[in-house]
Amino acid sequence: MADLTVTITEAVTLSGSDRGTTNTKTVAITEVDHRILDVGTSEITILQIAASAAAGTFVVDTLKHLRITNLHSSNTITLRIGFGDGEYFVQLEGSSSYILSNNEIDAFATTGNTVNLENITNIRAKASSASQLEYFIGLA
Repeated sequence: MADLTVTITEAVTLSGSDRGTTNTKTVAITEVDHRILDVGTSEITILQIAASAAAGTFVVDTLKHLRITNLHSSNTITLRIGFGDGEYFVQLEGSSSYILSNNEIDAFATTGNTVNLENITNIRAKASSASQLEYFIGLA
């Protein structure tokens, strides 16, 4: 077992005042996976989450930290995050990251629905033009 420490810092001075913040979270983990991969204009599966581990598949409910970063400075990468019968999309601008601290999500096409969190089953990616993506995942 090891401690994973995640620190997020926003550094900004606005109208002469320091408005930056730093937040730190430490979680106990037993394994990590780190990968840099090419992402083209055709969608690819970058990871899956299921009941048992396999190649590119992580065990449900063990996800403690996931960061996905677009390593290209200007191209966008669209993430398709699947769960149950649904999915939602996140667009990563150049040099941007998406962070999760568990594997449960929900999304609606309309407002006013009851939240029903479900486990993420897969994450796919597609770039506006050839790019690289990095992910770092911590599991317990």
